[in-house]
Amino acid sequence: EIQPYQTERANPYYEFLHIRKKIEEKRKVLCSVTPQPPQYYDEYVTFNGSYLLDGNPLSKLCIPTITPPPSLPEQLKEMFKQQEVVRMKLRLQHSIEREKLIVSNEQEVLRVHYRAARTLANQTLPFSACTVLLDAEVYNMPQDIQSDDGKTSVRDRFNARQFMSWLQDVDDKFDKLKTCLLMRQQHEAAALNAVQRLEWQLKLQELDPATYKSTSIFEIPEFYIPLVEVNDDFDLTPI
Repeated sequence: EIQPYQTERANPYYEFLHIRKKIEEKRKVLCSVTPQPPQYYDEYVTFNGSYLLDGNPLSKLCIPTITPPPSLPEQLKEMFKQQEVVRMKLRLQHSIEREKLIVSNEQEVLRVHYRAARTLANQTLPFSACTVLLDAEVYNMPQDIQSDDGKTSVRDRFNARQFMSWLQDVDDKFDKLKTCLLMRQQHEAAALNAVQRLEWQLKLQELDPATYKSTSIFEIPEFYIPLVEVNDDFDLTPI
């Protein structure tokens, strides 16, 4: 039997027992909440696992690989293959970055749906291992979150407009991240193309200095040094 809790000069052992009892009472209120899945959830990347996976050859079939033109000399074909390996790595990196952004957006949408389900259940804290670990570090008497009449509820202040506002905040946030990602990828593709054009120019001058001495990097045909295309036609969530 725990002795009555006293605020002044209380026995520290009894005080700790009262704190743990309060925590246990608060934890009994928590329950497992199952949110409603978002629209088109069966098409989410996190659900169907359609993202690129290291070690799975089928995952890389969507990354195009360009073969050297047959009109190239043998030395330039080898140069084309070496540059194509670098372009292939950049295409793969860009695809992985886009899929990571899509997965992050989907996870954020799922968190919003779970937050809405907890609000409807009038549960301010999630029923998770992190909540249990956080409660283990409580060393002061927790304060009641309810008002004096005991009727204040976070569910009473929740409505569909607030839920749509949460989803709109997620859309605005990841639209900005998508724009920044695409701009950076386009800069990386243009920079790699400029470097490879310079390498191609030096190779031509090395093979035939008299013919290609005054050749500019902009005179090299594009099908010899293709630009890495940045796919900006992708959706963060299924429509």
